[in-house]
Amino acid sequence: MKPELAEKIDRLPESPGVYLMRATSGDVVYVGKAVHLRARVRSYFHRSGDTRAFVPMLGELLGDIETIVTRTEKEALLLERTLIARHRPRFNIIFRDDKSYLSLRVDSAHAWPRVEAVRSRNVVLRAEGDAARHFGPYHSATSIRETLSLLNRHFQLRTCSDYELAHRKRPCIQYDIKRCPAPCVLPVDGGEYRARVEETILFLSGRGRELLDQLLARMKDASEALEFERAAQIRDQISAVERSLERQAAILEARVDTDVFALHREGDVGEGAVLFVRAGQLVGAKAWPLKAVVLPDDEVLAGLVAAHYSATRDFPEEVWLPRALSPDAVGIEALGEWLSERSGRRVRVIAWERGERRRVLELALENARTAFAVRMSKTERNREVLERVSEKLHLLRRPERIECYDISNLQGTDIVGARVVFVRGEPSRADYRRYKVRGVAGQDDFAAMREVLRRRFGEKRRETTETLSSRRSEEKKKKNRTGAVADSASGLRDADAGAGLEPLPDLVVLDGGPGQLGAGAAVLKDLGVTVPIVGLAKARVKSRGATNEPEQTVERVFLVGRKNPVVLPPASRELQLLMRIRDETHRFVITFHRHRRGKAARTSRLEEIPGVGRARARAILRHFGSLKRTEGATIEEFARVPGISKRLAAQISQALRRGVTQ
Repeated sequence: MKPELAEKIDRLPESPGVYLMRATSGDVVYVGKAVHLRARVRSYFHRSGDTRAFVPMLGELLGDIETIVTRTEKEALLLERTLIARHRPRFNIIFRDDKSYLSLRVDSAHAWPRVEAVRSRNVVLRAEGDAARHFGPYHSATSIRETLSLLNRHFQLRTCSDYELAHRKRPCIQYDIKRCPAPCVLPVDGGEYRARVEETILFLSGRGRELLDQLLARMKDASEALEFERAAQIRDQISAVERSLERQAAILEARVDTDVFALHREGDVGEGAVLFVRAGQLVGAKAWPLKAVVLPDDEVLAGLVAAHYSATRDFPEEVWLPRALSPDAVGIEALGEWLSERSGRRVRVIAWERGERRRVLELALENARTAFAVRMSKTERNREVLERVSEKLHLLRRPERIECYDISNLQGTDIVGARVVFVRGEPSRADYRRYKVRGVAGQDDFAAMREVLRRRFGEKRRETTETLSSRRSEEKKKKNRTGAVADSASGLRDADAGAGLEPLPDLVVLDGGPGQLGAGAAVLKDLGVTVPIVGLAKARVKSRGATNEPEQTVERVFLVGRKNPVVLPPASRELQLLMRIRDETHRFVITFHRHRRGKAARTSRLEEIPGVGRARARAILRHFGSLKRTEGATIEEFARVPGISKRLAAQISQALRRGVTQ
C-alpha cells in the first residue's frame, strides 16, 4: 500500500458510511458500505482480511479512497445503491436485465383509470417519478396482450388514451360490444367504475380469492335487486377469475404476499432469481444474469435485493432469503427498515435455513439453476456459431463484436445511416447508432456509406490501431505455434478502453455487394484502421438445368481481395446469424428514415399556411404534440403557442378547417 493511503486510512472515522475507491486515473472502481469504515477499509490491505479476486490488484491500481459518513447502516445501504448506479464501478455488480422492463400500469389518481402496457429500460427513474401502480414484469408481449384482453372483456375499463377521452364526441365500438361504459361522453357512475378499478388491481396483484369473495357478494346483490343482466356479467367475471386461479400453483398455505430470492453461482458467473408469491400462490418469477462476479455470495444477494426494490413499487409483506447475511453485506434489520420506508408499510426480511418453508426457497434456487443452464447453453451455441463465422470468412479470431452498417433514403432525400452491434452473438442495443448524412447530395449510397464509416472510425486512434495490430500479429504467431488461439476479446480492446474510445469491432458487415464493400474498405484503409470488413448481399439465381423454375434468392458474402463471393449453406447457423444482424440493421435504419421523413412531412404541411414558416411550424407541433391534435384546436389554443399572434392564430385555424394541410 502507498504510504499516503496508509496514513489516510488511519484517519478514517469509526462510524457507518460508504467508501469509494478511485484508480490513479480518478475513476471510481469500487463502492462499498460499512458499519465501521476504518476497520472495513483496512481489511482490504491485511493478508488475512479480504480474499476477493480484485483485492490483490488494489496495490498498484488504487489512487485514492473517499468516504461518506452516514448516521445508520440503512442510510449507508441506500447511498451505496445510488453511488453504484451513478458511477457504475468496475468491481461492483451492475444488476440489469437483457431486455427492457415490460409491465402493466394503473394510475388510480386519474378520474377514469385504465390499464396500459408500458416498457422502459430506465426502470429506476420511471418508478421514482411515477406514483401509479405497476404490475409485472411480464416475460413477453404476448402474455401481456392476453392479460389485457382478459381485463378488457371482463372488467370493462376504458382502453382509449387521455387525449381521446377528452376529445371524443360519441362512443366507440368498445361501448357497442359492451366492453367499456364510455365515460368519455356518457354519464357513468363514478363509484361503480372505481369498484371495477379496485377489482382489476386485486386481479393483477394475485389476490384472486379475495376478488372472488367480492364478486360473489356483488352477484348476489344484483340478483336480489332483479338486475339479472348485471348478475350475468359478474358471473362471467367469476368464471374468468376461477380459470385464472386454476392455472396458478398454490405453494403456501398462508395467504401472504412474499418475494423469495435465491442465488446460483459457478465461479465468477451465475444467476439470481426471485419468485413472486401473492396470497400463497406463485404468480411470476424473474432472473438476473451475473457476470464477472468477484464479491462474496452474501454481498451479491444483498445487492440483488436492493437493486430489485430500487426499480419497483410492488412491495410484498415478506422477503425471504436462503440464509442470514454477514455484517459486511448488510444486516437483515437494516434491509427490512429500508424496504419498509420505501413501501410505506412494514416489510419483514426473513432468512429460512430450515423447516417447511425451505422448500419454497429450494424452488427459487431451482429457477436460478434452470435460468443459468439455459443462458449458458445459449452462450455456448453462440460461441460455436462465431467460431464457424471465423472459419468460413477466414478471420484471425472469433468475432466477439460485430458491427453492421446500412443506408436508407428516398430518391436522394433524407439520407440516413445506422449501425447495429452484436456482442457474442446477441444484440447490444445500447451500442446502436443513427447517423444523419449531411455531406452527400443526391442518391449516392457509396458516398453516404463512406461518410458514416468516417464518422465512426475517424477518431484519433492510429496509435490504438497499431497496438491492436501488433497484438493480433503476436496472436497469429501463437496460433502457428500451438494451433489454437486464446479467447482474448477483452485484452484486444484494452488499448481502446484506455484511450477512452469506443472499442474496435472484430468484424464489420455492410449491407451491400462489391460496390459498398469497396467504398467501406477504402475508408478503413485511409484511416489506418485494421478491421476485417465484408459485404452481405442477396442475388437471384435459377436452378441448374431448370427453365420454368422460379428464381431463388441466395445470400452471398463478399470479401476484400477475393473475386468470387462466399456462398454459405442457406440453413447454416453462421449465415442465419449474419442475416439476422443485417436484417436488424435494415429494420433499424428504415425506422429512423420513416421517422425523419414523417417529421419533415408534418412540418412542411403546416408551412403551406401563409405566415407560418419552419420555426413556427415546429413550435406548433411541439405545443400540440401532433398534427392531428391541431385540427380541432380553437383560435385561443393556437394563440398560446409562443410566437403566434391572435391574428395569425385565426388564419391557421381557418386554413386547417378548409383542409389546406390535408
